[in-house]
Amino acid sequence: AISRWRHVALGFMMNYRLLAVEVVQYVVNTAWITRGPIRVTRMDDLYLFRCEFELDLQDLLNTGVASFHGALMVFYHWLPSRIPRAVRFPIARMWVSVCGLPFELINDNVGGMIAHLLGHNSELEPVGDMPSHDYLRIRIDVVLAEPLRPGFFIACNNESITWI
Repeated sequence: AISRWRHVALGFMMNYRLLAVEVVQYVVNTAWITRGPIRVTRMDDLYLFRCEFELDLQDLLNTGVASFHGALMVFYHWLPSRIPRAVRFPIARMWVSVCGLPFELINDNVGGMIAHLLGHNSELEPVGDMPSHDYLRIRIDVVLAEPLRPGFFIACNNESITWI
């Protein structure tokens, strides 16, 4: 019986509304690229994602979050003997876009400094020699018990200060 729980992730909707399991299942079936079926069920305010293949489970956990009709869901690996109500979702791993930077500051060095300011386990999408966007993308672990940082000031090369 425990083997059927081996490839299961729990999902928690970070929203005031809960979506019908059919809506979540439809998004999984039509928008996700998987190696096999992922069956979605709901237990009170938790969603269970039972993956046929372990690699699908790993992809789900590495992604960390997903959006379902504008509602953010965070994922956590289910472990045997764990009580569903006792599972906590302390961190949501997500990509953030840093907009409003002058063109000359859209580079790996400045991106690394900003990633460090944003905090926990940050990872910068490499920019390279010439940026292809007018923003930086940084993957961070958001501690859900802490307030989000809406932005900060950064000094530009011409001695002006810009809010990003």
